[in-house]
Amino acid sequence: MIAQMKKMTIALLAAIVVSGLFIASSEAAVVYTPEQKKDLGFEIARELRCPMSVNQSLFDSNAQIANELKGHIFRLLDEGKTKGEIVDYLVQRYGEKIRYSPGLSGGTALLWFGPALLLLGGIGGCVLFVRRSRRAA
Repeated sequence: MIAQMKKMTIALLAAIVVSGLFIASSEAAVVYTPEQKKDLGFEIARELRCPMSVNQSLFDSNAQIANELKGHIFRLLDEGKTKGEIVDYLVQRYGEKIRYSPGLSGGTALLWFGPALLLLGGIGGCVLFVRRSRRAA
């Protein structure tokens, strides 16, 4: 009976330690130096499209929404958010159109593979044309 109580106590302590490690790791925020924060903030702003300006990144745009989003990016960096978390947040809020290179999904598959399919179709059409013209000659 005492051996069983010892095993249960050890198992309980191990569970507490493991759960404490998970809680600590999930709450640990990333701390950036001012230079890292500036570089990462500008990098994120260059990779995202301004919702108001035509074909301009957040970094290049002077629209009010772009300035607000740049400030929001730096606030999120101050909170210890990573680049991925910030981009995911902005994509969730503004949609995939805010990315210059959208992720692969059902809606963007044609964007990713369309040019290659058109190129292969064009090459195939040229090959068929050349073969038919040789047979006719």
